[in-house]
Amino acid sequence: MRVPDLCRRLHDVSDHHHNRVHLTDLVPGTVRGSFLQVRLSYVCLRALLLPDDNQPNDEEIIRLKLSNIPNLCCCSETPPVSPLAKALRALLEQDLYKMISAIKFLDMCVGDDLYRSNQPWTALELWGQFYQSLEYLINQMNLVIRIIKDNISAMDLSKIKDSLSKLKVKWSLSLQDHRKKQRSIFPWLSQTGSGCITQEVLRSHHPSLDDDLD
Repeated sequence: MRVPDLCRRLHDVSDHHHNRVHLTDLVPGTVRGSFLQVRLSYVCLRALLLPDDNQPNDEEIIRLKLSNIPNLCCCSETPPVSPLAKALRALLEQDLYKMISAIKFLDMCVGDDLYRSNQPWTALELWGQFYQSLEYLINQMNLVIRIIKDNISAMDLSKIKDSLSKLKVKWSLSLQDHRKKQRSIFPWLSQTGSGCITQEVLRSHHPSLDDDLD
């Protein structure tokens, strides 16, 4: 069975979003499993936030990129407030239970280190695009967190704010780790096109020491 068909079948196993979260979380944490989990969670997230829209097509599921998630594949731009942020804001007022499921789907949509390490990155520019999209997604979460006011009489909202904040910290750490790697010598060599490092022997003013080096 093809991945898009499998995602739709698994999505239709249950009508309740909480059961779908549990089912998606049960996908094995292998290379193939993480590939499936990212796409299944996207199908579930899109159905949860855009219930009146049709399910995503095969190409949209297979070629899913991080940049598609904030826009839910509704547009190719990066607006100040994405469709994802607008939908999450609406859930804050409509259904906090669904909001919790949406956060869990979103976390699985982005994927983990295992998923990213097995992507067929062919150039450093693709890494750059991924982390630009991740930074944009973090900014969109800030727009959602900003409107949640701490209130001792509304503990559910505080829990949601805490979950979003943890998600943002998790992504920020990935972004920080990427920036550290970009400052290392090996990505720099790849960008400059220099493929080899030559060994150089420094000569001293003492012939006896130079003989030892030879």
